[in-house]
Amino acid sequence: MENFTKIPRWIIVLGGFLAFLAMAAGADLFILSTGCYTPVQAQTYRYDPQNMPEVKSLPLKVSKELPEGYKPQIKILTGEELAGILEERDREIQAQREQMKAFVSAPWVGNDFGPSIAYYQSINSDTRGWVRVPNTNINYPVFWSDDNQYYVDRGIYREESFYGVIYADQYTRFGNRTQISANTVLYGHNWGNVAPEPRACAPGDIMFSQLMSFHYLWFAQQTPVIYYSTADEDMVFRVFAAFYTETAFDYIASNPSPGYLQGIIDEARLRSLHQYDVDVNSDDKILTLSTCTRRYGDRADQRFVVMARLLRPGEGMEMTSVFDNPGHKEPVFY
Repeated sequence: MENFTKIPRWIIVLGGFLAFLAMAAGADLFILSTGCYTPVQAQTYRYDPQNMPEVKSLPLKVSKELPEGYKPQIKILTGEELAGILEERDREIQAQREQMKAFVSAPWVGNDFGPSIAYYQSINSDTRGWVRVPNTNINYPVFWSDDNQYYVDRGIYREESFYGVIYADQYTRFGNRTQISANTVLYGHNWGNVAPEPRACAPGDIMFSQLMSFHYLWFAQQTPVIYYSTADEDMVFRVFAAFYTETAFDYIASNPSPGYLQGIIDEARLRSLHQYDVDVNSDDKILTLSTCTRRYGDRADQRFVVMARLLRPGEGMEMTSVFDNPGHKEPVFY
């Protein structure tokens, strides 16, 4: 407190004014009981079921548009009122922690995901499948809604959730290997592992954050397959591309024509950071995992994507030859 009183008054006034401008511009404010920190600093707060950080609140989004004649209303909170607000935020965070722990403790028996799917269907009827990426903690139920925005900020109980869930594109078809979509697209959040050189296999990263491990050749060489199951069948998909892209590339088409799907496959291989010695064509069923990144700056129209194709009848689980692809196609932004 002694040091605080030595700060010039004009700095305090200027700081408050800049904070108000940031709110009016729609900035993301990250508020802690001990002060404020930027989104970059927020990367140090990672989910760890064994050692959860003491985060005191959730991000707050402020609208850019203010009504005509708007005048900010300032209220001075009493210590008791402030304590009540912080206690309520603590309860909200703790509730989400408990929900996330349910993922970690979910039943899983080998590659038989039937019991796991059934377990989550008893909790949420929107459960449609299961996805597991070896060498990561990606081992989650897959949910579905006819609106792609529904599960962006909802959890397994359909409650508001910062972390969300893994969910399938709204046009996805489910069933056995012959019934599923030509391109099954799964989405998941990546809140903190968005740097140009992402972390690999960091235990605190959840949802699709560890998908960024495919950025590295050594990881791609050690992780040739992805497991995806529906209530009807357990399936294995062989990875053939991992790439960064602008969202203008329509890699998320769920049920394209054979010609359109072949175009997606060819484009994905051109963009892939690595060359996979995997034969793939439009007769194959494709699995696409998509998440956010900020490799190309602070813009929302970029993604990191991993694509795989269904193992063919009689095909084994042998390792895939994977090499660097130094001439891969980079995203183009407009």
